[in-house]
Amino acid sequence: MIKTMVWFLIFLSFVEFQPSSNLNDPVYKNENRTCSFYDPDTIIFNTAIPSPLAIVGDLQQTSFLETLIKREQNDFERKEIVQAIRKENPAGLILLGDAVFNGSDKNDWKFFDELIQQIKKANIPIYPVLGNHEYWGRNSNALNNAYIRFPILNPAASGQHWYSEIFGALALIFLDSNKDEMSDEDWDNQKEWFESAVNYFNADPEVKGILIFLHHPPYTNSTVTGDEYEIQKAFLNTFNNSTKTLAMVSGHAHTYERFCINNKMFIVSGGGGGPRVTLNRGKNCHPDLCTIPSPRPFNYLLLNQNEDGIIITVKGVDKGCTDFYTIEEFALNFISSSLVNLKESHLH
Repeated sequence: MIKTMVWFLIFLSFVEFQPSSNLNDPVYKNENRTCSFYDPDTIIFNTAIPSPLAIVGDLQQTSFLETLIKREQNDFERKEIVQAIRKENPAGLILLGDAVFNGSDKNDWKFFDELIQQIKKANIPIYPVLGNHEYWGRNSNALNNAYIRFPILNPAASGQHWYSEIFGALALIFLDSNKDEMSDEDWDNQKEWFESAVNYFNADPEVKGILIFLHHPPYTNSTVTGDEYEIQKAFLNTFNNSTKTLAMVSGHAHTYERFCINNKMFIVSGGGGGPRVTLNRGKNCHPDLCTIPSPRPFNYLLLNQNEDGIIITVKGVDKGCTDFYTIEEFALNFISSSLVNLKESHLH
């Protein structure tokens, strides 16, 4: 409880409440010219793998203390998101961290268990990463609560919190981005493991693309959090130098963002129900390829794969609504890791 209160006071010290951005703001008209764009009609996608992967971040409830400063409580929208994901019948569900507000609180985990009950009943595999809230409270208690639900994260079984999976022609790499909660030795071991894993998949002819999943975003325009420089220092050199890495996908910032930096895609999808944030605007911000105003819709991602690449569809829903719509859809080509814009829709 003491740790939670300390974190909350720190949180209050830097929260800024800013008005929603405007579609006409010049920052939303920027494009990162380091990306290579292709005509969608020149790339033919098939349905080699019919079931997509679903990806969602930051399902945690808003705490009572947060409600006192008028932060959103989004229990309704959170449940709608999980129901929508279940209806997609995905081949797997990737959780980008912060499944609960307080990792030590059994009631928080009870709510989470009830929330994803339909996912488990459908035997949909879940691939999690640890968020900062999974460490809240007493670390040993908090992590044990996570291990019970996600044995793949338990070092007693694997020796580490990071792991990889193969999905069709994709290698999926899952990292623990909570440097402040890890020893220097563990952080360095993860960094070395990541470099070895990327090199291994680079040399594997059966792997055509690599995706990285972690909680903290290396880049964000959030008014509440900021760029994670430790992530940039530890992982981006290896990520950027690989010819197979397609995207780095994170949560933490309760919004949706998409950046193309050094011809690599960075996606922030933290719209699973945590209180949404507004985004900084202006010339010093990262050029965001998503152009809708903030706070942005609640969201989850669908990742479809075929022999030529992957298509990521961003599904959104507005506050108090049940009708989901496509925020945007884009493709990444296996060979050149280049971006193809397929479709973008405006807010309803």
